[in-house]
Amino acid sequence: MANPIIYKSTDSSAPVLTGTAGDLITLLDAILVGTAGIAYGSTASAGWTKAYSGTNKAAYRNNSVTGSGCYARIDDASPGAGGAREAFMRTYKTMSDVDTGTYPCPSVAQNANGQIIRKSSTADSTARPWILVADDRTFYLVIGASVTSFTSTESANSTVCGAGDYITANAGDTYNYFCAGRNVVNASSSPQQGILMALSSNYVAGAYSFYLIASNSGTPTAYTGNFAVPGLANACIGRTTNTMALPSPISGQSFFSDAIIGGSSTIFGVARGIACPLHDITSLATGATVSGATGRPVGSVLVLFRGHLTSDAGGLYIESATAWG
Repeated sequence: MANPIIYKSTDSSAPVLTGTAGDLITLLDAILVGTAGIAYGSTASAGWTKAYSGTNKAAYRNNSVTGSGCYARIDDASPGAGGAREAFMRTYKTMSDVDTGTYPCPSVAQNANGQIIRKSSTADSTARPWILVADDRTFYLVIGASVTSFTSTESANSTVCGAGDYITANAGDTYNYFCAGRNVVNASSSPQQGILMALSSNYVAGAYSFYLIASNSGTPTAYTGNFAVPGLANACIGRTTNTMALPSPISGQSFFSDAIIGGSSTIFGVARGIACPLHDITSLATGATVSGATGRPVGSVLVLFRGHLTSDAGGLYIESATAWG
């Protein structure tokens, strides 16, 4: 199983992401698919394939041998009221062209647009910072949509999104894929911040941000999901409420938990690569790393994805150096 790779907008030769139609397709073409196995410079691509394409649209397929073989469809042709500021994303089990697929996630009934990726607060050529971590089955992307560099005080326009496989609790399940992003078009308000909303005790009714297809019932069905760290209210998003300093003031250690995926009164599985900080990380900026965390694999390097939930912002960490399982 391939280790994840971390890609940053600050890397030499990295793609530039702006509020221009097609820029996200260019970025994902390079990173997920690449040319002859290379994303840019000497950095390897993640190992996905580009199955279908259209004008500023593409469907990327993850590894069908080690993974579910799901498709992530991206529409970056200024599809909504946000214009070129935003792209739409939906995942599918199978696809026959760039616009047609089975078992959509989210379903059209759940969200007519799919999940929204806020690329920029302005529809222009202003470059926005981003970090993407991926392996051949799953990717996570954070974008500073209204800033030019990441800081510890992300604005409400931040985006934390992702797509691909999760680790299913149902043996034999081949429908273990998800789609996570913002849920409202052309919105900068804090309840719409993608994956982080699934970690928040401030979860807003109707502001669903994390969707999955699961066959726990025997029939694949679209669900809205949440992440949970049992017994630790608020702790998993790294807010100041109910969290300790990083590192722990007594032991000097750093503690993290896997993100358990729950919904519809059941547990579906665990998110691949996500490490929930049991510490207050509100003073840290997106891109901050933690090595040698307690309970993590040898060689683990966690990279912080910050986002704006409320004035008490938190975040999650993504494993960037050891296999996601």
